[in-house]
Amino acid sequence: MIKKYDLEPTFENVANTFLNDSLKRNRFLYKFYDLLNCIDSPFSICLDGPWGCGKTFFVKQTQLLLLSINPCIDIQEGKDAINQNERNTLIEIKAEVEKKYQNIPTIHYPIYYDAWDNDNAEDPILSLVYAITKALHSEGVFDEKSEKWNGIKNTIKAIVNATEVQSSLPIESAKVSIKVKGENFLKALEQNKKSDLLVDFKKQDELRLLVDTFFNDILPERGDRLVIFIDELDRCKPTYAIKLLERIKHYFNQEKVTFVFSTNIQELNKTICSYYGQGFSADRYLDKFFNLRLQLPKVDVEQYFNYLRVFNTFGKLESILEEVVLHTNLELREISRFISLYYLARNSYLGLSFAQKTENDAMDFCIDYILPLMIAIKMTDSTLYNSFMLGNETEFFQNFMRGNIGEIFFNFYSFYPKSEVSFDDISGGIYNWLFNVGILDTMRDSIKTTLSFSPRHKVLLEEAISLLSFTTIYD
Repeated sequence: MIKKYDLEPTFENVANTFLNDSLKRNRFLYKFYDLLNCIDSPFSICLDGPWGCGKTFFVKQTQLLLLSINPCIDIQEGKDAINQNERNTLIEIKAEVEKKYQNIPTIHYPIYYDAWDNDNAEDPILSLVYAITKALHSEGVFDEKSEKWNGIKNTIKAIVNATEVQSSLPIESAKVSIKVKGENFLKALEQNKKSDLLVDFKKQDELRLLVDTFFNDILPERGDRLVIFIDELDRCKPTYAIKLLERIKHYFNQEKVTFVFSTNIQELNKTICSYYGQGFSADRYLDKFFNLRLQLPKVDVEQYFNYLRVFNTFGKLESILEEVVLHTNLELREISRFISLYYLARNSYLGLSFAQKTENDAMDFCIDYILPLMIAIKMTDSTLYNSFMLGNETEFFQNFMRGNIGEIFFNFYSFYPKSEVSFDDISGGIYNWLFNVGILDTMRDSIKTTLSFSPRHKVLLEEAISLLSFTTIYD
């Protein structure tokens, strides 16, 4: 069975990593909570981080923190959809939070919205309203026969009717309405007989009022403020991403609502530019929507390895793999994939043997040092990988072998270089010998008493990383 090491953002994983501070991010979670408590007006926060860095984990941990200390949520009795295990976990989280906060200044109710999962929706307004209502209703917040619930349903029906009118308006009308100014107003009306612009403006005002009514109906039951997490915006189709941002800006600018957009700003900028053109200033455009931009700090690699618990029998290998991760700047999701691929590729070497001890030791070196580096750079930079396999990256490999990884290496392998050969030269010589690049005899003589390479070593590396070697074991 092929084992995956992905840390999926399930309720159990999100809760456990918070309770054990497994990713060493709790101090940032509490700081973020402090920030949320300081907001008392319409506000939008951009939580920026590269793909795979754990943004979804962070916002879902924040969501659980907010839920656990919201007194409107019955985590003691169990009448709603929360099962008993989840309820007990929320009680544990609440106890942890209350160690730091004796008084809860603001009661937040959190909603999670996966923008990528919803980017086929016709209108983001309806999609968001549906997500919020579904979250509240699934927890048994409202009695289906109550006047409050009936009022919310009637408001939603009105929003549906209003957004249908909005969606049916000709694109040309929408474009012209943006450009209307002073003396051009009557002219624009005359040119756009398909739709009365005054009716258009009226419908927009009605929709804003309906959205306001919706929030006014649901919020008093849930707390002081609503926090809506918008995740995966940078993965959406450009048309939907822009439409969602603009709909939120125009219609969801509510006094007691905070929006948190967890996104990769660099990728979102590309999305914006692909829609408006490469010369467009995406950063200035996004500043219209975000009151504050935050950078999510990186996960502690050592802590993450400890959490996954996959290196119990490997000894020094754990330290080597950590150095590979740091050197190639892998993100959280990439680390999980890297470990899975390494296990598969490593199995290719099981049972292989060479005639000489130095050749077997050279194979062990390839398994421990070369193979993980090959996998990591193949994942992150195909150009560098191709150059590395052609033997053109001696300097890159020497740089990798310096520092902590070099200390591990030279503590494990003993070399007796001649006076004109340095330890830095040895790492370069090993790379040149392994990848069939010219190597001086003096360098070969300094290495071969410890590690002896042959063309077969490189062939085995290439077969192993393909994951289709006849010796590969998928267990």
